Amino acid sequence: MAQKCRFCAGLTISHLIELAKEEFTGHTFPDNAYYQHHACFADLEQSAEDGCGLCQLILDCFKGAEREDYEWPRTWAGAEADNDWSMYSAAKEMDMSDVKIAIDASQTFGADPLELVSVFDTILVQVGMSQDAPADPDDEDVWSDRFPTLRLTLSRPACGELRIDGFQVGRVQVDQGVASQYSRDTARAWLEECRSSHPDCLSNGLPELPTRVVDVGTGSNPQTPRVLYTNRGLRANYIALSHCWGGGIAHPLTTKSLEQFRTALPYDDLPASFRDAISISRELGIRYLWIDSLCIIQDSKEDWENESMTMAAVYGNSTLTISAIAASGSNVGILVPGPPPPIPTPSSLRVYPGADALEEVRVERQDLEEENLSLLFMRGPLSVRGWTLQESILSPRHLFYGVRQIYWKCPSHYRSADGTCARFNAPQTSYDNISRVLYAERFRHQISNDLADRESLLLEYYDLVEEYSNRNLTFASDKLPAFSGLAHRLHSLLGGEYLAGLWSSDVKRGLLWFTDRRFCRHVKDYRSPSWSWAATDDAILFNARVASYLPSSAEMKLSDYRVVPRSGGELFGEIESGYLVVEGLMLRLFRSMQVHGALVGDDSDAGNVFWDAPDRGDVPDDSGYKNIIQVTDGTSAYLLSLSLPLPRREAELQIDRTAISEDLYFLFLVHADDNDTQDDSVSSAKCIVIRPVANGIENTFERVGRATIFELSSGWRAPWENRVLTLL
Repeated sequence: MAQKCRFCAGLTISHLIELAKEEFTGHTFPDNAYYQHHACFADLEQSAEDGCGLCQLILDCFKGAEREDYEWPRTWAGAEADNDWSMYSAAKEMDMSDVKIAIDASQTFGADPLELVSVFDTILVQVGMSQDAPADPDDEDVWSDRFPTLRLTLSRPACGELRIDGFQVGRVQVDQGVASQYSRDTARAWLEECRSSHPDCLSNGLPELPTRVVDVGTGSNPQTPRVLYTNRGLRANYIALSHCWGGGIAHPLTTKSLEQFRTALPYDDLPASFRDAISISRELGIRYLWIDSLCIIQDSKEDWENESMTMAAVYGNSTLTISAIAASGSNVGILVPGPPPPIPTPSSLRVYPGADALEEVRVERQDLEEENLSLLFMRGPLSVRGWTLQESILSPRHLFYGVRQIYWKCPSHYRSADGTCARFNAPQTSYDNISRVLYAERFRHQISNDLADRESLLLEYYDLVEEYSNRNLTFASDKLPAFSGLAHRLHSLLGGEYLAGLWSSDVKRGLLWFTDRRFCRHVKDYRSPSWSWAATDDAILFNARVASYLPSSAEMKLSDYRVVPRSGGELFGEIESGYLVVEGLMLRLFRSMQVHGALVGDDSDAGNVFWDAPDRGDVPDDSGYKNIIQVTDGTSAYLLSLSLPLPRREAELQIDRTAISEDLYFLFLVHADDNDTQDDSVSSAKCIVIRPVANGIENTFERVGRATIFELSSGWRAPWENRVLTLL
């Protein structure tokens, strides 16, 4: 056992947990209930020199913690001038530098109470005043004494649990990585528990196999993998792979390789991720594996179109989906080597007091950028690809492979191999309502179809589209096909017809997408109508949860629509054309390239507009956001879009008529809520901006933006014209 000073010898996990029961707030050092360690930082340094392993670890961590690693006070002498300034250097300069220790849980959010803790896996070390102690921001002396809290990680071996008063102590050590025996055993245990014990995950029967699967044999009887054509209606457990291609795939399924692959795949030449997926399938005892580039004929447009329409079933019916969530390409592999050994050398801490209580946990420096499932969902390579969003949501069970460890997701649980996947470390966007109804057919879920449920599904649908719009596609033409599996499964639940990403039952809200502060240029090659969010590759927003869309006398009416699929395919995939026939109020909007810094009175400040694309006179670094003002010219008044950037000054607004575009633009009112008024006024009007199409077809328009008019007073309808028109 390593030597310990008297302060470290008297420190135990059980005592820290007792202190946490007196005072605990997630990620906050306690004001009173802490363990008093050395009286000053110099004593800690001397103890480390004398051979105390835990003091040495703390000291090494202070030396290695640069100021960019933590939130530093505003007024530390030397901190701005010295780029090598570390926590060690700062601690040595402090007048009051006593050392205090408390326990914390990494999976909690800041300010979480003790009741939300499941695993105590963090030691907090505080020097001098607590980082979170009350302080007067104007008192420079107080700010100069505030010190960041050092975080250390507690971990234990995988064999057996360690609990104190219901709390798990320490995360499980996953030093050997995702290819270890522990990871293999854990994956099997998770799957078995889910299939046999989770009430929300009990299946109604074996799933139907996709058109083709890779037959990998079984764990006890492996064989050379081959592509197997399945008979319609054949049912068996199978695994699907979700991965980033990362460029071209070596040895894909083609019309030339089809017959050869039915006999044997060139296993040794397959991408590393494919070979690893085969190994994982065998380990889990599941014979069949679906991999896109080996189960869809890559040089057959017809086969690709047919199979892309089955993605909802392929991923939705899979027994499990293997997600290579950390791999940037198929050649990277899934079963990557384990992480490097921790630096500096870890120490240990006793769990219980007493001479005979020798049980200890490992203590090491906490990596502030440490991998967890939440970060992988936000930043991982798989999480920026367009196709993988529907794969993630459609699949009921996921086995995620990071670099550090494996993770699990099913309708019942999130889990991680180290046991900390909860709250802060779990993904925050789960689309619970959509997931619940998607899995209802597969599992024994009870769902209702009332209007409240439909509204919650619609709100999550718009959240999904927003997330999808932030993802990348290798082929722009995949914009609708890569979302088709989700749309297909949601069709019967949301009601109405699917119109190139919109729903006829909620078309008003669907039309009002926009981009925040940036343009969302429409793609040049036809992919969807101008009114669909699929018309742009830029990120878009709906603000669907903010606006009210109650029935109103001032709203657009949809009278006819048509969407024509490409090559006779389904409406959820690529489309050839589409239109909406709508009736509503429209008003001329003038578009100016003028930029003016004048203050505009409340009477003139009429609204704002987000243009989809720049006009010919826009400067390159300009944005799509413009103000709409009401201009009075003699006896007439009109609405004008122009830039009024902040800050503004007291000045008369002079309209530059030469900056006004010659193109015709109109506001088309989509919805205005008039239910809370006794007169003809409304609170605001939500509009799209339209212009006549270039081919000159009468009464036919295209969408070019989204606008809001702030307030429409009594008699506002007079200048607006009621029209029936076609939107292309």
